[in-house]
Amino acid sequence: MKESFQLGRDARTLGMSTTGLQRLDQADIAQGFEPGEARGRLGKFANTVGKAEEGDKAAREVFKDMGVEISGKTMEQILNQVAEAFDRIQDPAKRAHEAVVLFGRGGQVMIP
Repeated sequence: MKESFQLGRDARTLGMSTTGLQRLDQADIAQGFEPGEARGRLGKFANTVGKAEEGDKAAREVFKDMGVEISGKTMEQILNQVAEAFDRIQDPAKRAHEAVVLFGRGGQVMIP
């Protein structure tokens, strides 16, 4: 029961569905991480999205450079666009840099 409550609370905080958050937890486990480890990085990502939506120039530029449109999108839609954008970035250093900007330290583990 407590785990279910936590899942629901985290999903609301991050602007995601509980199903989407469960998928991320499963991906964490598949990659050898603890369940929920990605949630902290998603918190940083959600902050970056919020800043961009509020007009923060640096945050908006990151999404623009990646070709990601955030206006009117759900968090899951934005994450899907970001994943697709990472697939298009050929330079590993640029991929790592963008991951850190979007997800914080350790963000490289979030990229496909």
